[in-house]
Amino acid sequence: MNKLFEYPYAISLLQRKRKFIKKELISRIKENNSSRLIRIAILGGGNSSEISQMIELFLLQCGFIPEIYESGFNRYYEEVIFDTGSLNKFTPDVVLIHVTQRDIENLPNIYDKIDVVNSKIEKEFLKYKSICENLILKFKCPIIHNNFEYPESRPMGNLEASSYCGKIYFINQLNEKLYKYCTDTASIFINDLNYLAASFGLHKWHDSNAWCNYKFAYNLDAYPFIAANIVNIIKAIKGISKKCLVLDLDNTLWGGVIGDDGIEGILLGNGNPIGEAFQLFQKYIKRLKERGVILAICSKNEIQSAIDGFSHPSSILKFEDFAEVECSWNSKVDGLKKIASKLNIGLDSIVFFDDNPAERKLISDNLPQVSVPNIGEDVGNYLDILDKSGFFETTKVLDEDLKKISFYKQNAERNALQLKYENHHDFLLSLKMKAEIKNFSRPSVDRISQLINKTNQFNLTNKRMDQTIVDSLIDQPNFMTLCARLEDIFGDNGLVSALVGQIKDHCLYIDLWVMSCRVFSRNLELAIFDTLIEKCIQQNIKKIQGVFHESKKNAIVSCLYQQLGFNTSGNGTWEMTNLDKYIPLNQVIEVTK
Repeated sequence: MNKLFEYPYAISLLQRKRKFIKKELISRIKENNSSRLIRIAILGGGNSSEISQMIELFLLQCGFIPEIYESGFNRYYEEVIFDTGSLNKFTPDVVLIHVTQRDIENLPNIYDKIDVVNSKIEKEFLKYKSICENLILKFKCPIIHNNFEYPESRPMGNLEASSYCGKIYFINQLNEKLYKYCTDTASIFINDLNYLAASFGLHKWHDSNAWCNYKFAYNLDAYPFIAANIVNIIKAIKGISKKCLVLDLDNTLWGGVIGDDGIEGILLGNGNPIGEAFQLFQKYIKRLKERGVILAICSKNEIQSAIDGFSHPSSILKFEDFAEVECSWNSKVDGLKKIASKLNIGLDSIVFFDDNPAERKLISDNLPQVSVPNIGEDVGNYLDILDKSGFFETTKVLDEDLKKISFYKQNAERNALQLKYENHHDFLLSLKMKAEIKNFSRPSVDRISQLINKTNQFNLTNKRMDQTIVDSLIDQPNFMTLCARLEDIFGDNGLVSALVGQIKDHCLYIDLWVMSCRVFSRNLELAIFDTLIEKCIQQNIKKIQGVFHESKKNAIVSCLYQQLGFNTSGNGTWEMTNLDKYIPLNQVIEVTK
């Protein structure tokens, strides 16, 4: 079933067998007891039935149970601005503003002057801005907004792009305003329809028959690609994009077998079309690493062969670009398990990339949580498949993302140091840790939201919060928030923990507490809780209540409340009173507030 949803997608089957596929996906979700309800509002100008059905399938394939609201035909503006009631009642979790270039109302005329064109661009932009602002005010939920694709025809020829009265010029300027607005507004994300149309091919994308007969804005074959792109954005918002790309070596990152052919014999770089294709693929992977994707190697090889391969003068990737390297003659199933364990990530966070179909099948059969794209054996397809599959979709690239490799390298150094100590307490003291624990602040909203949505292990309640909600907590006096940064002799771990509590009747109810896996077993949770107690006493809070909601991944914190000194009242609920008698637990971290 999953193969239907792999790029380039089984378009005809998805369209013809939609009802059957939907039934099978729902059955699979029920069997796994893993459903997550999500409400999507689709607001657009054309017929949205086809995109709604495709989004539904792609969401089901990811384990979501979607409820979808569709605006009336070409009624999206009125439904938002004039409050028809039905949308308000639906209360969406995500809104898709699914507009196309056909929805633009103020396109320039040939005789328009520059000031008239600029006025029309501004008017068109303000229409969509007003829609977004109303949605944010009402629902405080993420908004996915299409940009605008180019029209198929060019009555002015090339002047359409360079003349201020050209349609392509107009669309470019309107898109730029949308990009700037998206950058400045945390909860709005662009669905790059313009890129999708160009990639698909404009001549095929635009289908006059589909529009005139059914008001479908584009060719029916394009809908799975659009739906997949939208669902990739939703997955990124919800924190379930992939984190780690695990790669084979021979005939995956270079042509040939390094152990047999030697460094001089492998194909990589200029002078050979196959070698150039491998080099282009490496450049793409390097770019993924630079924006925060973790790289690892799992190869049946000698470790020295791997080192030799990356020392090739045309190699873009270097050995130090990889957070973990598993080179042995053992099963790659065991290798992937070791990589996941060492990086402290779930197998469902991994994409495995290997030219060998037998190895791909072995992983798919034994580790179904791992994504294994069917890349074939032609290096010319590698980049396209990895790129179009959208495994590593992200909503923002933060400083923490850019430092991921260094974080994992530092952890390896910490692990090496720990081996020198028999006593864990002495090891922690040797790290000379310093923590900054303070209230949420607006410069940290993006990272706090990312941490909340991506953390599964140290997560007491499994709640998720997007940027809009996190931002709103800062000014609410009935909420208490804490976030923590941790550094030691090896470096700064960045912002690694967030806690949210609601204050009611002199009681603090812990709604959410998450912490990054890269700082497990450092006692940071004790320092955070000490700080929380101090703040509660300052605000005359008499009691703290917390709840533990069990998931498949958060067993590590199942006993946290007990360890902190809470008493249980059953049903996963914990309580602490007599806060004034609390004895601080942190003994190894210097805390600044």
